[in-house]
Amino acid sequence: MYGNGYKPKILIVDDDGGNVHFIWHALRSEYLCVLAYNGEEALEQINKRENSDIAVILADEIMPGMSGSEVLEQSAGIVPHAIRIIMTGKPEIYQNKLEVDRFLRKPFKPEVLVKFINEGIRFFSLKREFDNLSEMVVPIIENNNKIRKLFSKYLPYDQIVKLECKDQECLREVEKKEMSVFYSDICGFTSLAEELSPEDTVELLNRYFQRMTEIVVRHHGIIDKYIGDEIMANFGMKEYPVFDDCQNARNAVRCAIEMKHAIEELNSENEADNLPALRFGVGINTGEVVVGNIGSDQFLDYTVIGDEVNVAARIQKLTRDEDEPNRILIGEKTFEYVRDIVGDRFKDLGLQKVKGKGKKLRVFEIFGLKK
Repeated sequence: MYGNGYKPKILIVDDDGGNVHFIWHALRSEYLCVLAYNGEEALEQINKRENSDIAVILADEIMPGMSGSEVLEQSAGIVPHAIRIIMTGKPEIYQNKLEVDRFLRKPFKPEVLVKFINEGIRFFSLKREFDNLSEMVVPIIENNNKIRKLFSKYLPYDQIVKLECKDQECLREVEKKEMSVFYSDICGFTSLAEELSPEDTVELLNRYFQRMTEIVVRHHGIIDKYIGDEIMANFGMKEYPVFDDCQNARNAVRCAIEMKHAIEELNSENEADNLPALRFGVGINTGEVVVGNIGSDQFLDYTVIGDEVNVAARIQKLTRDEDEPNRILIGEKTFEYVRDIVGDRFKDLGLQKVKGKGKKLRVFEIFGLKK
C-alpha cells in the first residue's frame, strides 16, 4: 500500500494479550506494530528514540494502573503528531471528557479497525505536512510583516497592498476626492540652522518631527512628506474611510491646535538641552485633489496634487507675515466645517492675496476650540 518498504508505526496498548494479538494480526501486513501491555510499558516505548515516528497510538481506556487516556495525555508532548485513539465499549461516556482524536467502540471487526487506522494515518500525514509548511511559511509571513511595517512609514496601507499586486499598472491609478491638506513649517529655521552644528540641527528636527508626527497620526492624518523643516499631511486618505469630509477637516484643525500646545512643551525640553525655541505656522485647506502615485517608472511618489494643495501651502506662508508665533490659518471651506467646534475662538482675516492666485482668498485664524 505505501511502497518502498515503508510501514507507518502503530503503538498498540492493551492489558488484554488476546486483544493485542488480534489487533496486531489485523494490522501487521500494512503497519509496523509496537506492542505494550500496560500504560507504563507504553510510555517506555514512546520515549524510545526509534519510536519518535509513531503515527497512531491505539490504547484501551480501562487498564490497571494507568488508563489509556492518561497514556495519551502524557504522550502528547513526546510524539505531538501522533493520532490518539481510545478503545472502549462505551465511547459515549468519554467523548465529552477526554481530549483524544477518535473513539473506537469495542468489540470491533478487523475491517473497521483497519479503516480507523487508515484514517488516522492520513490525519497524521496531514498534521506533519501542516507543521512542516508552517515552519516554512511563518518566517515568510513574519518577514512580509516586517516589510509592511517598514513601508508603512512611507505609504498608506492600501498602497502597500498595491505594491504587492502582480499587476503593477494598479500603481498608476489615481482618484479625485475631497481632502483637507495640512502644511506646517518652522519659522526662521534657516537662520536657526546657521547657528547650530549639523548634529544639533538634526537633533532639533527629529525631536520636532517625532512629536508632531505622533499628533498627526493620533488625529487620523497621514504624513505625505517632510520638506526640509516642513510637514505636509493629508486628512481624508483611504486609511480612515469612516470619516466624512467634515470630520477630516475637524481632525486637521484639532491636530493643529494640539501641535500648538505641544510645541510649548517641546521648547521647554529644548531649553533644558541648550537648543533654541521653535515657532511654527500651520496652513489648512479643504477641497478636491488628485491622489495617487506621481512620477516615473524609476521612482514614484504617493502624494496629492491640485490647486487646493497649492492653496494650503500658500495659506501656510501667510503665517510668516506677522511676529505672532504658532499661528493656525485655514481656508474658507475648512472654516465652514469647523465653525461649530471653534465657537468664537477665531478671527476672520478677510480676503488675502496669496502668491500664484489672481483671486484673493478668504482666510481665518484659529486660536483654539470653544470651551
